[in-house]
Amino acid sequence: MEDIVSFETALILKERGFDCPARKGYRENKELDSFTFNESRTNDSLNRDKLDRKDFISVAPTFYAAAKWLREKHKLRVFVTQGVSGNFNFEIYKPPVVPNQIGRWDRVENTASVNTYEEALEVGINKALTLI
Repeated sequence: MEDIVSFETALILKERGFDCPARKGYRENKELDSFTFNESRTNDSLNRDKLDRKDFISVAPTFYAAAKWLREKHKLRVFVTQGVSGNFNFEIYKPPVVPNQIGRWDRVENTASVNTYEEALEVGINKALTLI
């Protein structure tokens, strides 16, 4: 099963311009549901297509799709690491300010110490969203 971002993260992604296809969406009551016939939809198509939209207010992307969008559109990389105690942390990297340092990325944020990889990734994605 694919891991989906939380309702709150989905809304922040939508605010920041995320419009990649997803097979699931969040309804106004925060319920996660599949789209009709399990087709992919985007936030833009939810806004345009009032007939099939029903009460969907945002697409529900996977952690992978959200992290890929941050990496490709905003040049922010979110990594999850596991500490020696078994807890998970996130790190966020962006391209360096000095353009001639090819291949070098600057760490701009790191923290967490949560119990699961997915929780650390969600926290990291949320923190990265505050940087754009």
